[in-house]
Amino acid sequence: RRSSIHALMFLIDRELGGLVAFRQALHRRPDVSGEERETAQTIVAALGETKPDAVITGLGGLPIEEIEEISEVAHRSEITGKGHLCGHDGHMTILMTLAKGLGQSRPAKARVILMYEPAEENGVGAAAVLADPKFQRSSLISSFR
Repeated sequence: RRSSIHALMFLIDRELGGLVAFRQALHRRPDVSGEERETAQTIVAALGETKPDAVITGLGGLPIEEIEEISEVAHRSEITGKGHLCGHDGHMTILMTLAKGLGQSRPAKARVILMYEPAEENGVGAAAVLADPKFQRSSLISSFR
């Protein structure tokens, strides 16, 4: 049996095109924090293939910059005055990759909670999630930025 890191690297290699397409789809259709319906629906739909035990939604918004994206890339924002310019689409794709890996190789003795943190720039989103009764704390919480 391959180690978890090797399994994840194999997954990335096999699904890189789909992961890039997922990130670009998020980038094209940014939502303002508090109005994150389309982004949340996209993420929930993609999580379905990982067969999670549960998906908890409505814990907050996924932040974007309310600024016009000036870019010629094919996946630039399609919404005037809005753009994923701080890398949140990339962060969500990294977490989606981990979710896919865990879906294919579930830990034998652990409960894993993956969270798409809202409003990460100023801490408001994390505080709101921790205060939300739908979020159950775990003995180990890890994050990255």
